[in-house]
Amino acid sequence: MYSVYDRRLVLRQRMRDCGVDACYIPTADDHGSEAIADHFKTREFFSGFTGSAGTLILTQRSAHLWTDGRYFIQAENELSDSGAKTVLHRSGEAGVPTIAEYVRDCLAGCTLGFDFATTTLRDYRRTLEPLRAYAVKLVDFDPAQIWQSGRPPLAQDELFRCPSGETSRERLARIRATLQEGETLLLCSLDEIAWTLNLRAAHIDYGTVLYSYLTVSQTEATLFTDAPYAPVIYNELKNAGVALAPYGDVFAWAKTATKVRTDENVSLALYGALSAPQVDAQTCVCRWKAIKNDFEIEHIRDAHMADGLSVTRLLLHLRDGRRFTELSICDDLEIIRYMDREYRCPSFATIAAAGEHGAIVHYQPNEETNAPLEEGLFLLDCGGQYSWGTTDVTRTVALSAPTEEQKRNYTAVLRGHLAVAMATFDETERGDGLDKLARAPLQALGLDYNHGTGHGVGYFLSVHETPPSIRKTAGEPFAAGMVVSDEPGVYLEGQYGIRIENLLLTINAFPPRGEGGSASALPDEGQNVGAATCRPQPLAFETLTYVPYDRTLIDASALTAAERQWVNDYHAEIYRRYLPYLSDWERDQLSAACAAI
Repeated sequence: MYSVYDRRLVLRQRMRDCGVDACYIPTADDHGSEAIADHFKTREFFSGFTGSAGTLILTQRSAHLWTDGRYFIQAENELSDSGAKTVLHRSGEAGVPTIAEYVRDCLAGCTLGFDFATTTLRDYRRTLEPLRAYAVKLVDFDPAQIWQSGRPPLAQDELFRCPSGETSRERLARIRATLQEGETLLLCSLDEIAWTLNLRAAHIDYGTVLYSYLTVSQTEATLFTDAPYAPVIYNELKNAGVALAPYGDVFAWAKTATKVRTDENVSLALYGALSAPQVDAQTCVCRWKAIKNDFEIEHIRDAHMADGLSVTRLLLHLRDGRRFTELSICDDLEIIRYMDREYRCPSFATIAAAGEHGAIVHYQPNEETNAPLEEGLFLLDCGGQYSWGTTDVTRTVALSAPTEEQKRNYTAVLRGHLAVAMATFDETERGDGLDKLARAPLQALGLDYNHGTGHGVGYFLSVHETPPSIRKTAGEPFAAGMVVSDEPGVYLEGQYGIRIENLLLTINAFPPRGEGGSASALPDEGQNVGAATCRPQPLAFETLTYVPYDRTLIDASALTAAERQWVNDYHAEIYRRYLPYLSDWERDQLSAACAAI
């Protein structure tokens, strides 16, 4: 539908017709998802900015976009190309107003419209409701109503099973054990529904979730979805006591339901249809799905074995004399991955960034920007969805002899990465302490990065999963079984970017009492045993990702003896794992890539 400028003209006319002074357009769907289907990309439609995070406020005279440090460079480029003037607010930087401060200073007393259907109760309470303090009138206003021509429909891919070592009946029983008499749990988060029922679908690009709602009471469960399903899926749901209903019927159910429990991910529209619901910060399922069971852990390891081999083979062939471009690398990676029968699709759009493109944290090559891989640094951030797990890995490699500055910065990123991988901590750790470890080597050089250090990863689910995270602000406590990324970086605009990422499995540092193991798990003689058992469980990380680091970028003299040993052991394990699957040429290349430093 025409240009961004033309779209705004039509939207502004509708705003005038409805008495709306300003329109609030976040990146959102009806379920509080981080990754959303094309059908819901209203903010992109009216801004021209394609990043996965951002909020647009449109008035009759101006447009303002807020986004985070991952997208500063990308947003600046895309907004300038959109043909419509937009003020970019770099969230978190000194002197940059928050949305609330902007409204206070520029929109006090206005009527602010936003879509109740795509605004969660959490976002309303934290971002929008406080604006009433500035005499702002909040009204339901859907800007996407003018987006008719060319709007992608919701996907209708068929449901399929995902074995997890626990049946959907067992998971429903776990939920029911938390419910009070007569209570019904309403699940709105798509990954929580997929996890509970062991179902997957391709309703979001790179994801495996199904657009749906799930209600669970002591006697009934209903899945609201329009997704098609095979008879075997219907029979399995029926045997688990799950009825099926059309997606939109959840609103009719909500108007008659009583004693409903849900979480802040419920949309404001659905929340308004419920009668006095009990709202929690999150559901019991949110944390359960993040703690993988033994079945899931073993298959996650299998997925990383397959994906690590694919990425390693690709990186080895960067030096086979062929001419590569950013896009050809993406294509080659997919060809290699599809050799594994369990591979489904990428877990996100591959970031293949040569030279200065590496400084754009979430850069995606296209026909216009496609750069050759000739010299300098190359950053590859990629992930896969396998039937047995979800992967995410980043490596930065030198295409030519690196400079001393590049080696210094790469080694600092590597040391921060290793600090997290080698850390021991306990169940009180909330991610902020680990984040400090990752940033310390870079901050010693006066450098830092504008994104978190780590995010949770699902089991053949979302590549970004809550609650585990490693970032400056404290999150939820870690627990054994959680999978989290470890990805510090440094980005020099117009020059290059460096990021190194592995996925880590949280494990018990020592076996719990009663399960055998080392003497270090036992109390010292004379120690109060009762007090010892109350101490938080010591935790550590097991590395899941096995892809070589670039030895030519490592300044070994800047590493401690423990860090050098860790890298050497890691590379030796890579060589042992992948040797049987490689050609003679690849074996020689891997031997050199994994030689001791």
